[in-house]
Amino acid sequence: MDVVEPMGMETMIHFFADGVPVCARIDPAVKAAPGDKLPLAADLNHMHLIDDETGRVI
Repeated sequence: MDVVEPMGMETMIHFFADGVPVCARIDPAVKAAPGDKLPLAADLNHMHLIDDETGRVI
């Protein structure tokens, strides 16, 4: 994880997965710091995927 951004009711984490930048929301009770490794699972019902070419959500 490269950046940890506490936002009160949630914490945003920023990292790269296979060279692709990713931003994820985690529970603020999880104590995370830059450089930490966390197990993550993606809930496809709450994902926003953006097409690089058009900028549209897919």
